[in-house]
Amino acid sequence: MDQYDPGVQLFTSHDGGDTWSLPVTMNGGLTYMDKPILVISPSGRDVYVAFNHKFDNMVVASHDFGRSFLPPQKVNEDHVWWYANGGAYAPNGDVYFALDGESSLSGHGHDFDGPVQVALLRCSPSTTQSCANPTLTSFVDAAQPPPCPVPGCYPDYFAATGSIAIDATGHMAFVYTFSDEPNAPKRLYVRTSDDGVHWTTTTPVNALGDSNVPQIDSGPTAGDFRIAWQDDRTGRFNTWYAKSTDGGSTWGSEVRLSNLGSGAPYKSPDGYTFTDGDYFGIAVGSTGIAHVIWGEADGSSLYCCGDVWYTKGS
Repeated sequence: MDQYDPGVQLFTSHDGGDTWSLPVTMNGGLTYMDKPILVISPSGRDVYVAFNHKFDNMVVASHDFGRSFLPPQKVNEDHVWWYANGGAYAPNGDVYFALDGESSLSGHGHDFDGPVQVALLRCSPSTTQSCANPTLTSFVDAAQPPPCPVPGCYPDYFAATGSIAIDATGHMAFVYTFSDEPNAPKRLYVRTSDDGVHWTTTTPVNALGDSNVPQIDSGPTAGDFRIAWQDDRTGRFNTWYAKSTDGGSTWGSEVRLSNLGSGAPYKSPDGYTFTDGDYFGIAVGSTGIAHVIWGEADGSSLYCCGDVWYTKGS
C-alpha cells in the first residue's frame, strides 16, 4: 500500500529477494485501492490480486510474472463493502479469495457495524479477463462483532473473517470465525472440500475467548494444513497455532505462540494488550516449517503503539 492513490503496488524479485523491481502499478486508472491479497501460481507466471475499490470488489491478474496486468475487474453487483482476507491457487488454475462482506446499520459510510457475510470467491483462469466466471460461495452471515474499546477503533475491527488454503492435490480448507449473537465472542471453524463446490459440515477448532483474524496455509504433504489466529481467552490477546494432518478433519493441540511474558511494555504472562489484527499471516515452507508473523500493541489508540512479532516451527 502507498496511501490509497494509486494504492496497491507490486514489487517482484527473481533472485530470492536480494534485489527487487521498481513498483508495478495495477490500478488501471482507479484512484482507491485497499486490502490487497496476493496469490501466485507455483510457476510464478500467474499473479492475482484481490482488493476493494470502496463498494467495488475487484480482482486484477498478470500472466507474465507480474510485469504487466490485465484491467481490474469488478466481481460484485451488490452494495456491500468486501474485504479480502486470504487467497489460494488450485492445481486446475482456479483462484480463490476468502472475503467478508460488511454492511452498516447506521448508514454512516465506513462505520460498518452490521452483520458480516463470510464468503469465498472463485475465479477461473483466462487470458483476457482478470477473473473469469466469478462465483461467490457464502458460508455464514455472522452477527455484529464485539465492540472495540480502543480509541479511534472501527466498529468492524473484530468482524468475522475467513481464510483459504489448498494442498497439492486440490483439497481445500476454509477457516473462519462466527457468532450468531450480536456483540458476542466468535468461535473458530473449518470446512473442507475437494472441488470448491461441495463442502463438509463445520468442524469446530476453538471456542475459547473471541477468535479473530484466522490465517491458514497448506504444508508440503497432502492433507497438511496449519492455522494461526488470535483470541482473548486469558483476558488478554494471544496468537495461537494448530495443525491438521488429515485434511482438516481433526486438529492437534493448540500452541500458544505469543508465550513471552515480557519484552515490551504491553506484554504480560497472560498475553498482550491489543492486537493489530490487520497485519497477520502464516506461510509454510517446503520443509514443513511454519512461519507466523503478527502485530501486538498497547491499546492506547488504534494507531499507537506496538511492534511486529515473528516465530517459526513445525
